[in-house]
Amino acid sequence: MTPASPGQRSIHDAIADEESQLLRLETELIEARARLAALKSALGAQRGSIQASSSAPSTAVEKVALFRSRFRGRADIYPRFWTNARTGRKGYAPACGNEWVRGVCEKPRVKCGECPNQAFLPVEDQVILDHLQGRHVVGVYPLLEARKSSRSAGGLVCDRPSRSSTSPCRIRDRRERNGSTRTVIGWAADSVVLPFDTRA
Repeated sequence: MTPASPGQRSIHDAIADEESQLLRLETELIEARARLAALKSALGAQRGSIQASSSAPSTAVEKVALFRSRFRGRADIYPRFWTNARTGRKGYAPACGNEWVRGVCEKPRVKCGECPNQAFLPVEDQVILDHLQGRHVVGVYPLLEARKSSRSAGGLVCDRPSRSSTSPCRIRDRRERNGSTRTVIGWAADSVVLPFDTRA
């Protein structure tokens, strides 16, 4: 056997180092897989106990009921999302049974809020189901119908124009019962839902 030259010896040493490192990495991989399996097992056990106490809605009726309980607002009217394909403008307008009916609807000359032929549509389960299935996008008017002494709302959603925006979201909360006004300033992610109830 011929002894290895100095150049070959350093190559052999480098190969031995790499094989040693591969062996160490394979051992770490086996250990990491064992930790991951244990975590998944623990999560499965935790989910089982959560699902036993409250199961996710499975039928369309249950899903609509859950959605309506989470996004409360006026039941007599709802906004529907619109897009003008020609100009690219977007927004929400009250859903109306007379919208674009020739001789009745005078859009865009007359705004929906000023139209004498308003036939605003109530929120029905089919409207929510169509929203959940992506047929259209609807919103919610959070200020509930006027009561004798006050108005109430179930929550407020604040959208920031873009992820890169650094300006804070300013929300003014006016409470009619005592005339106080407070301004809440917070940093918004893309959308922030601020649940509150002014009936309290």
